[in-house]
Amino acid sequence: MRMLRYVTPVLMLSTSLFAGEGPKLGGLFRGEMIYNTNSTAEVAGAKSGSASSIAQQAYANITIKGDLSEKVKLDSEVQFIATGGGVPANCMKTPIRTAQATWWHSDVFSVAFGCSKSKSGGWDFANYNEASNIRPFNPANSANPGNPAFSYVPGVASFNPSLELALHMFGELTLQLMNDVTPGIGGIGWNTRARQAWNLEWKGDVAGIRPIVQYGAYDDGHSSHLDLGLMLDISNFAVTVDYMMVANSRKTPKGIDNGNRFSLEVSYEMKGMMKPSLYFSNYKNKLKTGDIGANSGPGVWDHEGQVLGISVAATGISPNYSPYIALDTQGGKFIVGASKKTRSDLIARIGATARF
Repeated sequence: MRMLRYVTPVLMLSTSLFAGEGPKLGGLFRGEMIYNTNSTAEVAGAKSGSASSIAQQAYANITIKGDLSEKVKLDSEVQFIATGGGVPANCMKTPIRTAQATWWHSDVFSVAFGCSKSKSGGWDFANYNEASNIRPFNPANSANPGNPAFSYVPGVASFNPSLELALHMFGELTLQLMNDVTPGIGGIGWNTRARQAWNLEWKGDVAGIRPIVQYGAYDDGHSSHLDLGLMLDISNFAVTVDYMMVANSRKTPKGIDNGNRFSLEVSYEMKGMMKPSLYFSNYKNKLKTGDIGANSGPGVWDHEGQVLGISVAATGISPNYSPYIALDTQGGKFIVGASKKTRSDLIARIGATARF
């Protein structure tokens, strides 16, 4: 009898998923073959092209979304395949990406709790999912854990337990409380024990014009980020622009390290044929002390970087299946031996996305 107490709710939920009642089961998949010259990782004196590589990578997530009741909605996503790079950290080191229940008190106020994506990084991070998006996602992007200026922003490179209070008037205003993931930035920050970080986000939507503003504090309240973004979605044409600023406070030596990131994504869908897209992103970190004006070594992205990607996806085969080809370049200045050198990688990709 005790076992039935736990098994019965699971069976009921599973039955409702496949019977079309309540939450719906879905899935996202992306697989690709990738060639990378890896020129930015070549050490001093290495033969040109010696670091090039050919690899396969795949991502797959299961989603469960829908109404648990008239006023409670579920939004969850679980990752079960991730063989490539550029993957944000999952919630509490589990396969769970999001597992959030939202209670709608009224049309004006809602409360959400569970694991969720941080409200930081603008549309650039909010819209990205490595299991469905084909744009480049690499060290020249703010949501990459290898980028120290941005990875310490609470949740910008991860999913975390959170509580969200939202007002749905004149757009959507949300206060998000979550665990502070900055246990002293590189040992030089202010956190000495578990703390709470917070993000405040406003999103608007007027005739396909969608602004976003995000501000948050972390590292025991000494560091902050500000994100400004705009998304235009008119007919078959879409444009997303984001600008992010971070101010990381150092305890020793005392001072503020500043970082900024700009991103632009443009796409146009030719119905029943194809969807060409262009993506550009760059970032730069300005250290208060010890700034050397370049990434500290080959393959290290700790000071600056930029990426440019062009892709074409075939959309006429099936509404749930889309093969694509993409060509990307990423680069920056690096300390190589005793000098600074500008280097860039050329990346060619061919793959497909699918959903159910």
